[in-house]
Amino acid sequence: MTIVKRLMTLPTRTRILDAALVLFAENGYRGTSVGQIEAAAGLTERGGAAYKHFRSKTEILHAALERQIEQIIEMRSTVANLLPLGDARADLVLLARWILAELRREELINALMEKESDSVEGLREQFRDRVVEPGYAAAAQILHDRLDALGLDPSTDTDALAAVTVGALVNYRRHQWTFGTPPLGVDEQRYVEALVGMIGPRRR
Repeated sequence: MTIVKRLMTLPTRTRILDAALVLFAENGYRGTSVGQIEAAAGLTERGGAAYKHFRSKTEILHAALERQIEQIIEMRSTVANLLPLGDARADLVLLARWILAELRREELINALMEKESDSVEGLREQFRDRVVEPGYAAAAQILHDRLDALGLDPSTDTDALAAVTVGALVNYRRHQWTFGTPPLGVDEQRYVEALVGMIGPRRR
């Protein structure tokens, strides 16, 4: 089944949100029309199908953002249920891989915010408050709970350590978004192994 055919099997509302997020990320909110969204979703351009599901382009944007946030929160709950694995180092590896996977989901939203977040009131703040800051907080808590197992000083500033660790993963993903390849050609497995090795004990 081709990508186009697979797309057409999805509910119309889902197709509209998928198409909208891609177009908003590529062309910006102001540079995208509802007609373009309809066409990209496999509907008749300016045929009015989008307005059967959404009242406006702004509502489409916020629905697309809300869906992304809900998917990320669901993914976080799934990962949280897997912890602890019984080994602090394995927990950090899972944490790092989870963050990289989550960042992959966030690429289009980040592209949109960087293009013109000022034109969509509250977009950047909502994403920061519901996704970004809780993500850093969750990482800090995981590190705090494993200080002893990782052989770290009890007085370690886990908030700062989480900011550095998550920031390194964000930088890795952003490098891929910008240049299409990872820095120095280092794949995700090597990157995660190196990062985790800097925090806690190396695998023996």
